[in-house]
Amino acid sequence: MTSERLVATVPEVQDLLRDSHRVQQAFPKARSADAGAAVSDDPFVAFLTCPGDPTDPWALFGLRSEEAYWMQASFNECGADVAASAEWALKQWGVPLLVVLAHQATCRFSPGACGLKAARKAVADLRFLLGMDRGLAIVVARRNGAGLMELDGPAPPDLAALQMCKSRKAGVERPVGAR
Repeated sequence: MTSERLVATVPEVQDLLRDSHRVQQAFPKARSADAGAAVSDDPFVAFLTCPGDPTDPWALFGLRSEEAYWMQASFNECGADVAASAEWALKQWGVPLLVVLAHQATCRFSPGACGLKAARKAVADLRFLLGMDRGLAIVVARRNGAGLMELDGPAPPDLAALQMCKSRKAGVERPVGAR
């Protein structure tokens, strides 16, 4: 069996690849895949949630998609990769607040590992990996049985606190919408 070697110029190869991916070209690129769109966004909060938690942080806090950066990781595996994502959010956008959303339901990814205890450990790991002088406030919260947020940290992770972070980032003294 003889192998045949094809020779083509770069533009010819690009045309071949483009032709073979016609179906993908019919759909717009995902916003997160486009670095230009990411740079134009201006989130003021980063969320860390477990992939097993169906909570949508944007809906929970009434935020627009560009106002929050969302990371997902099992809390018992919160290591350098999650710290790197949080650090990127801090450096790229100056995000002043990281909200770690714990959940009470049984986790299908790591059973028993995503409650408040694990979230507190994830916060300790992130503080160690990021360094305490990074200017990033980390808050742990969870939904209780009534669907309301419970706090385990220095500031309430509700819309008013998030809006205050947004106002501080914008250089405004009072919360957005306050008179």
